[in-house]
Amino acid sequence: LLGLSYVGQASAQSAKVEVKADDVAAEAEHRAWLQAGVFGGLFFPSKQLSVYRKAQEPFESPATELGARLAFLPSRYLGLEAEALAGGTRTKTTDKAAGLWAARGHVLLQLPLGSFTPFVLGGAGALGAGSRPTGSDVDPAVHLGVGAKLAFDDFVGARLDVRDVITAKYSADDSDNVHNPEVLLGLTFNLDFYTP
Repeated sequence: LLGLSYVGQASAQSAKVEVKADDVAAEAEHRAWLQAGVFGGLFFPSKQLSVYRKAQEPFESPATELGARLAFLPSRYLGLEAEALAGGTRTKTTDKAAGLWAARGHVLLQLPLGSFTPFVLGGAGALGAGSRPTGSDVDPAVHLGVGAKLAFDDFVGARLDVRDVITAKYSADDSDNVHNPEVLLGLTFNLDFYTP
């Protein structure tokens, strides 16, 4: 009987440990993440990009970009992210300095695999451009992309994005679109906080 009692107590303690471990795991699932980032990249504007006010003129490709982002990830698999960026290039025909900028947001779906996290994203925002020959203008833009994050530790990691930025086409038909490839490489910084 004493032996059975001892076994019963050990089983109960083991069950308590398992329950406690489950509680810790459940608590971890409630942990939300804020993720900040900085990045640089290359934007390949279409020759028929319709971001102009005075006159349409192609931009040299690629344009260089610098930007920052902030993401809220309520789970390990889903996030909402906002970005702002600015870049520079030149007009193709008149060889004048030109600027590009964008503000956008998207939904991020990711699959954590240890330190490696592939993802897909999709969203929308505004793409602007300006130069003396073209004037300044802002158009709506939709973007889709794939990429991956590589964590160096719990706080810092690298990130690569490859995207298609879809904007209006310079044509008589405003419903036409053009595709503008984009490649971004940057660093991510994790900030966690507990949400009860």
